Amino acid sequence: MGVSKKTAGKGTARPAGETEFEYATEQAAKGYEEVANMTREGLEQVGAIAKNSYEGVADYNKELANALQASSSALTRNVEDTTAALTEYAKDSVEETLSMANRLFTARTFQDVLSVQTDWARASFERFAAESAKIQERSVQAASAAAAPFNTGATAAFEKFGKPFAR
Repeated sequence: MGVSKKTAGKGTARPAGETEFEYATEQAAKGYEEVANMTREGLEQVGAIAKNSYEGVADYNKELANALQASSSALTRNVEDTTAALTEYAKDSVEETLSMANRLFTARTFQDVLSVQTDWARASFERFAAESAKIQERSVQAASAAAAPFNTGATAAFEKFGKPFAR
């Protein structure tokens, strides 16, 4: 059962005097070393990726906490501003209502009463519409301000963690 030099090892010439078993053992050892080296290199790469990923996740969590704090601060400021505006609106409304009541008591005719009441109703509605628009604008600004830190963080996270998967 001899194998010629040309057919041993799939076209690789077997050195003279070496048995098939010795040659196969030598080739298996070389193959094992190659697999071991590739495995070792792969594990080193995985270890580096895992370390970078851990550090990246830790950094991302820190950035997320900062974004949450910035968002909370923006919302708090907006709630404070909106509350102050609503308080001022309520105070002005009470003052206008008291002023209207005084004018009603000084009215001499029914026509004067209707005129005072109509003027008050019109002015109250216009102020209400204007204040409602301001509150709506504040709400949109608050939502934008609260979302901005998270949008920035999401973009940064995609840049950091999404690139390896996009390859």
